[in-house]
Amino acid sequence: MIAGTLLPWLSLFAGLQPYRGIVGLNGRLLLAGGALSLAGGVWLLARDGARVWRAIGLLGFALLVFSVRLLVELVRTYHTLTGDPLMAPRLGPGLFVAAIGAAIVCATLFLRPGSRRG
Repeated sequence: MIAGTLLPWLSLFAGLQPYRGIVGLNGRLLLAGGALSLAGGVWLLARDGARVWRAIGLLGFALLVFSVRLLVELVRTYHTLTGDPLMAPRLGPGLFVAAIGAAIVCATLFLRPGSRRG
């Protein structure tokens, strides 16, 4: 998720003007969620806890819903901008990478807390 916020989400003028997620509030919220997920993962490596495991999964679910909503809005904006031939918009990989990261964090909801092997 963190990498996805640093990558371009949209570029204009055939790639000359990239817009990264970190520029806006939504990207910063995804970055903070990715940092919280990372911190929770480090916490789980240090000591195992079902509550932390569940909290990370719920955070991942919330971030997944948020990133999918942002994807819908980004595609809507992209289609609006394609009507202007001078803009030459292109979708970047950033938000897609962030959404995949959120889905991976969300997947912890479907794993049992004691299922890892050491």
